[in-house]
Amino acid sequence: MTRLIRWTLFPLFCVTTSAVLLPAYAMDDAKTYYNRGTASYGKENYEAAIKDLSMAITLEPKAPDAYFNRGLSYRRQHKIDEAISDFTKAIQLYSNQSSYYFERCNALIVKNDLNSAIADCSEALRLSPDEASGYLMRGVARMLRGDLEMALADSVEALRIDPDYKDARRLLLETLFKRETANQTAHSTTLDKPIFRNSARVVFSAEKT
Repeated sequence: MTRLIRWTLFPLFCVTTSAVLLPAYAMDDAKTYYNRGTASYGKENYEAAIKDLSMAITLEPKAPDAYFNRGLSYRRQHKIDEAISDFTKAIQLYSNQSSYYFERCNALIVKNDLNSAIADCSEALRLSPDEASGYLMRGVARMLRGDLEMALADSVEALRIDPDYKDARRLLLETLFKRETANQTAHSTTLDKPIFRNSARVVFSAEKT
């Protein structure tokens, strides 16, 4: 799911508090720091990435991708609060990018803020309804919250989009196990339930491919 976002500015020339446009050299410097920061991220040098992306943000504070990519770097360092803060800032600056919501959802799951995580994944899926990993993340959050039927529905949808998605298949089977344990029902009775029958068909057809 993790992906770096290309450099964008909203708007292209941002106004400072004194209502003076940033000079062109500052814009160029910001992009240079941004590009070097994303390159460092790709090399797994997250400290250097954070340093350069922070400089890019200082020079161009309204570039949402710089916050987003710095958030990814923070998350790789297990600095979840900082990551959530940067993903939130990216969303405030540009609210129509599904990746921003997906990644904040991921971080919120780590924080066990499941209600907020589910809300973020739902918004991301509204923007990108064919993203299998989004259904997986929302399904994980729902399973952890105890919403097993909805978690099953999300795992089935992820497998419909990508039948070879191993993590979705694993979520499906784990959720089914949790449901069976919770209901304390016999295996034969559980097989009669439509969602199990449909889910099992997805799993087994995926295994054959």
